[in-house]
Amino acid sequence: MNRHMTWQKKWVPLLKQEADIVVVCYHGGFERDLQTGKPTEALTGENEGYQILTKIPGIDVLLTGHQHRQIAEVINGVAIIQPGYRAQFYGKVEVDFEKNANWRKNQR
Repeated sequence: MNRHMTWQKKWVPLLKQEADIVVVCYHGGFERDLQTGKPTEALTGENEGYQILTKIPGIDVLLTGHQHRQIAEVINGVAIIQPGYRAQFYGKVEVDFEKNANWRKNQR
């Protein structure tokens, strides 16, 4: 298991117990196609975004970088962005909450 996955497997469940929303900022990219899961590059561990997205439960938002792609999608209920490079674009994620006995995140 790679270094980012080890950290997130430990901390995301703990954060999820205490927080209404868990946002992961990861300066890495996606090693696999987001739709098919097929590798898009050699699986060296440099980019681990797909593994993080599919193997770490409890993440609500995944902010990524490194590959400088333009990505803004919701995959498996997780909002993901990668806003390009050199300030050509910016990423924005909006999350709606609803108050009942406790705050609750609305479905996307």
